[in-house]
Amino acid sequence: MLPPARNFARALILALALEARGDLEQHLAAGDLAAAEAELEQLATEWRDAATKDPSPGQRLDHARVLQALGTVERQLGRAGEAVPHLTSALDLAADSPADAAAIAEALALSRQDLGELTTAEPLLRGTLAFREKDENPAALATTRDHLGLLQLQLGRYPEAAALLQAAFDATPATDPVALARRHGHLGRYRHTLGSHARALRHFEQALALLGDRADEAELRLALVSQQALAHLRLGDLEEARAGFEAAADSARSLFRGREIAAAPHLNNLGTFAIAAGDPELARAAFAECLDMFEAAHGPDHPALIAPLNNLGAALQELGNYDEARTSFERAAALQQRHLPPGHLRVAETARNLARNAILAGDPAAPGLVERATGLGLELLDRLIREGSETERLNFLQRIDLVSLPCSAGDAPAIAAVLAASKSRLLDTLLAATPGGRVPTASEIRDALPPQSAFVDFCRYTEITRDAVLRYGAVVHAPGKEPAWIRLGTEDQLRGLLDALRLRLEWKAATLSGSTATAPPLQLRGLLRELHRGFIEPLEAARPPGCRQLVVAPDASLHFLPFAALVTADGSLLCEKLDLLVSVGSARDLVSNNPPPSLSGAPWLLAGVTDFPAAARDPDAPLAAVLSHLAQLPGTRDELRRILEVAPPGTQVRENDQAAESSFSQLSPAPRVLHLGTHSFATATGESTAAPIDFDRSANLLFSSGILLHRAALRSADAPLLDPADDLLFPAEIAALPLAGTRLVTLSSCHSGSGTALSGEGVLGLRRAFTLAGAHEVLVALWPVSDQASPDFMHRFYQLALATDHPAQALWQTQREFLAAGDDFEAAVLHAAPFVLSQRGGPLPLAAIPPPDRTLPWKWLLGLLPLGLFLGGRLARRSAAHAEKR
Repeated sequence: MLPPARNFARALILALALEARGDLEQHLAAGDLAAAEAELEQLATEWRDAATKDPSPGQRLDHARVLQALGTVERQLGRAGEAVPHLTSALDLAADSPADAAAIAEALALSRQDLGELTTAEPLLRGTLAFREKDENPAALATTRDHLGLLQLQLGRYPEAAALLQAAFDATPATDPVALARRHGHLGRYRHTLGSHARALRHFEQALALLGDRADEAELRLALVSQQALAHLRLGDLEEARAGFEAAADSARSLFRGREIAAAPHLNNLGTFAIAAGDPELARAAFAECLDMFEAAHGPDHPALIAPLNNLGAALQELGNYDEARTSFERAAALQQRHLPPGHLRVAETARNLARNAILAGDPAAPGLVERATGLGLELLDRLIREGSETERLNFLQRIDLVSLPCSAGDAPAIAAVLAASKSRLLDTLLAATPGGRVPTASEIRDALPPQSAFVDFCRYTEITRDAVLRYGAVVHAPGKEPAWIRLGTEDQLRGLLDALRLRLEWKAATLSGSTATAPPLQLRGLLRELHRGFIEPLEAARPPGCRQLVVAPDASLHFLPFAALVTADGSLLCEKLDLLVSVGSARDLVSNNPPPSLSGAPWLLAGVTDFPAAARDPDAPLAAVLSHLAQLPGTRDELRRILEVAPPGTQVRENDQAAESSFSQLSPAPRVLHLGTHSFATATGESTAAPIDFDRSANLLFSSGILLHRAALRSADAPLLDPADDLLFPAEIAALPLAGTRLVTLSSCHSGSGTALSGEGVLGLRRAFTLAGAHEVLVALWPVSDQASPDFMHRFYQLALATDHPAQALWQTQREFLAAGDDFEAAVLHAAPFVLSQRGGPLPLAAIPPPDRTLPWKWLLGLLPLGLFLGGRLARRSAAHAEKR
């Protein structure tokens, strides 16, 4: 999307006082580049002869300008190889004119870039940029930044590319709509490369709007329409993509008549659409034709062949032609090795394609190819995870799949290594003052485990078969044993069981409230048994004898498993079989040497809301469904009172308007425990998607959960989304709370553990937000919390937590006790099993569990003492009177 050659050459021709100037201007204005080239060749000969007779600086400079114009036109005609010697000569002739030399060096760099000589082009552009930064020509500086930024994008140096392209865009005046459109297009290309397709689409749409109906920018419009269609395709908008590609193809046929090679990229795009539309044979034909056109024009060693070779390999792979696909991928890889740096995104993609093809073909070379592809992917992750906003990095993570190759190959050590390096990597990077950190080896993970324990690192991956099944698996680390890979159930099986579990629990809650609704056909105990059978029971073969403790790192939908209530093969619950199951983010947590602060070492903050003032609300207003029906929570006051009975001295209790949003943003020092009893909401209740998510298009997912405080229902319809005084805390606001010294956050609220589960990055929601705020442990609920049952549960939990200084063990023990109590198993699960706790850092030593407190609390005894004295006195007087009477 560079300016047409006539715009570059025309300015040079205007400076030449020759009779032929008028013809040149006419040819360039008409877009007749072949005729302009002939005129310029004649001019170059005349100026060469003139400079030979009079080698003055002025003559040499005019000769250089004609050669620059000729080289620029030749490049536009697709003959960069002919342009290079002309531009090289021009650069020598213009050595005494820094301004001309900079412009010629820039044109030479672009021609070298067209020839695939990227590393040769770079110093030419950097030299030009150094001159432009000293020269007072903002427009020229912006153009050079553009050119260097696009080169850096091609070289895979994404942070520098972004900075240069953005600087060029920011310097472009609104009075130059064409330049502004072009730079929107460049930023769109950058966003598209890194997977932010919705933002790319917005750039392309804005660029096209700026161009309007200008007839003199047909090539720029064509490029933008084509890239807009690609963005639609990546976003799943197949009809919009089809219309865009067809429009681009029609324009290319008329625009590039006689220059068919210029239409080849659009043919490649049609093949890309055919693959997405499920027609690999049509795609194969399109890619093969495109490849032939590029090869005929540029020869067999040009980098322009990389994309059609890769695409042709993908089409052949879909058709089951694995040998031909391998040949195509290997040619692409050889060209990348010659022209691109090893850390390039395209290099990693080709390596993945080769490894995937080898697995499908049953090639014995598959393990080595998988190892190389995984290594390249990890290097790329290490570079790119540190740059950009959280949204941009989430988009990138959706694009790069590091686990499916080693999991499909079944290589346990390789899977263990990639999970240890990549899992929860973005979360750790956002938390760390200095991103990076050491990745533990398998032996270090084993050494960090307590006795009679095992670490289970779950992952969701796409099983590389013709059917591409989305499945779960786990690496089990146990003391004295090598990592073991265990294949588990599928995503469809897990989602089906979790959906049935939700329906059964909703029915049970309704019946406890007096409803007579028809019961779902599947019993709760049977569902919990099937969840254990499919996703926990297969692990037993790899666990060490006598294993009583599991440290688990869940992934994707496994974050929504009520582990404590799962039913084992003999009918007992998992919380009865194990002394503890604790959840961490990744294997890196096990080797963390950052011990948590003591629960009793500082005061707590107990905050709750019992009533929610309501106001009339437009049903179509934002958040109306969430804010219109907030039930009162009278049990919250009792819950806070019961917790206060065991809380350390200095603990604060805040209710209703005292627990306003503004009070949480000013906590100093941070409470050691923050307990919140209120409503929360989650519009994505336990969602998990296999398809890549574009978080610019689906930005609502970052605001699909929140905490509702006292005045939340009074929020005005026109309030900004993030309002610091509206008593509605979204995850972005929670992440900014000052909780760096907080050991535990407990969210005693419905669905506080829900959100959107991502492969490898946990759940986007409240638990992640409080972790980003600094909390060491976060306790949430997977389904609605009982207002009546939670006070007793929380009292016992905190009693055990203080006695053991081990919240995870305290929760596990409390659930064991409450799930075993009473005769109504489903009611017990409903009330005691929703709570799950995740922690940062490794497992703590198990502590002795004090028995349940069978006595009345001492505060209650003090309250009953006056009544006891009164009743005792009455009884004594009555006894004395009776004795006298006798």
